[in-house]
Amino acid sequence: MADRGGGVRASVQDQFPGVTVSQSDTGFESRWNEIKRIWQARENQWLYALTGFAAGALCVLFIRSDQSLLDNLFPEAIGILFTVVVIDRLNEIRTQRLLLEQLIREMGATDNGIATRAVLELGAKPDSKNCWLRSGVLRRKFFWGANLSRAQLFRADLESADFNSANMRDADLDEARLIGTGFAGANLEHAKFKRASLIGASMQEANLKYADFFCADLRGANFNDANLENAILIQAQFDATTKLPDGTPYDPQKGKVQLERFVSRSHPQFWRSSTNELSPAYVGQLHRRWQRDDP
Repeated sequence: MADRGGGVRASVQDQFPGVTVSQSDTGFESRWNEIKRIWQARENQWLYALTGFAAGALCVLFIRSDQSLLDNLFPEAIGILFTVVVIDRLNEIRTQRLLLEQLIREMGATDNGIATRAVLELGAKPDSKNCWLRSGVLRRKFFWGANLSRAQLFRADLESADFNSANMRDADLDEARLIGTGFAGANLEHAKFKRASLIGASMQEANLKYADFFCADLRGANFNDANLENAILIQAQFDATTKLPDGTPYDPQKGKVQLERFVSRSHPQFWRSSTNELSPAYVGQLHRRWQRDDP
C-alpha cells in the first residue's frame, strides 16, 4: 500500500509540476487536498480555461436536449454556484474582520515594536488606497497607555479614539482626523499635528513640548494643565471654546499674543501650574505620569 501511495504521489507531481502531495494524507482527505493544490497552483491556471470550455459545451448539450432535463438542472446549478460564491465571500469577510480586530489590539500594546508594526499593517490593508488607518474603523477605539512612539499616523482617522496616557513621542499625526480624540496625560513631545483637525480634542495634562500644530484646527480643544513649552502654533485655529493650560478660554480679541506665556520660557509671565502636580507643567515637577522611556 505504501508503494502504491508513493506511485500516486509521483504520478500527480509528474503531471502537475509544483504540486506537493503530503505523505500523511490518506483516503478522501488526501484526494481532496490534491484537488485543492492542483487548482491553487499558479502554473495550472489552464484548468480554469478547460473547465470553462467544458461547462460551455455542457450548456450547449443541455439546450439541445430534452427541455425538462434543462429545466431541472439549470436552477440547481445556479443555486450551487450562488451558495459557493456567498460562502466564499462570507469566509473572506470573517477573515478580514478577525485580522482587523487583532491589529487594533496590537496597536494598543505597550510594546513599541508590536504597536508600530500594527499601525503599518493598518496603513497597508486591505490595500494602500483604502486602508483601515484612514477608513474610519479606528474611530472610538481604545488605545489607553499604548506605546506609539514614532508611529506613522499620517492622515489617520482617529476621531473620538482614546489615547489617554499613551506614549506618542515623535508620532506623525499630520493631517489626521482627531475630532474629539482623547490625549489626556499623554506624552506628545515632538509630535507632529500639521494641518490636523483637533476640534474638541482633550489634551489636558498632556506633554506637548515642541509639538508642531502648524495650521492645525484647535477650536474647542482642551489644553488644561498641558505643557506647551516651545510648541509651534503658527497659523493654528483657536476660538472662544478652546481652553488654555491655565483653564481660561481663548480670547479671540486678544489673539495669539496670549499664548506666548504658555510657549516661551523667556516670557516674564511664563506659566507653570501651581496646583496640579499631575500636570507636566507643574511648577514642582513632582509627578510625571506621561513620561515613558522609549524602548
